[in-house]
Amino acid sequence: MVGRIEAARGQVTVVRIGVLKPIEVEGGLPAFKVYIGDRITAEADGYARISLDDGSFVNLGKDAALSIIQYIYEPDAKRLKVYVKALKGRARYIQFERMAPGSAFTVESPTALLSASAADFVVDASDEKTQVTVLAGAVIVRNSNSFTVGSETLRMNRKTTVAKKTPPSSPASLGPDDRKELIRELSLLNSLR
Repeated sequence: MVGRIEAARGQVTVVRIGVLKPIEVEGGLPAFKVYIGDRITAEADGYARISLDDGSFVNLGKDAALSIIQYIYEPDAKRLKVYVKALKGRARYIQFERMAPGSAFTVESPTALLSASAADFVVDASDEKTQVTVLAGAVIVRNSNSFTVGSETLRMNRKTTVAKKTPPSSPASLGPDDRKELIRELSLLNSLR
């Protein structure tokens, strides 16, 4: 087990390795256990909050899906390796605790590869492009195609878009109204009202 779905609204499903049909999550409470390899999907009316064992969490927006590929957490050594595939839709990733050197919180979408440490960021993924927005901390963004050269380091209130086989666009500013809307849309408390 790597974490739990702490809360859910609408239709949220988990496809688990070795299970022939999706598991429906109803309300997420009591907390629904999450394992490596799970594919978690929030349908058009769904939202979910996934809390990982290290204290980081993901707020999965409507019509979004992700899969947890790797999760290694060594609390005594303060070492963390997380690898998440953002398959589609919008999700907010929050990992605030600084970890030991060599730790990584990595998110891969169909077009982008992100690496973060102690950051709060939003990934909006599709097959054609991915928009990355940093709300706090810093995130390194590059194309998920290793043959595409170029990367951007995004800091607070900056965003970039990564299309197929192109480097990230030049960072743009995130306006205060857009920031509030992103936080409102992907905030657990607002999502579950």
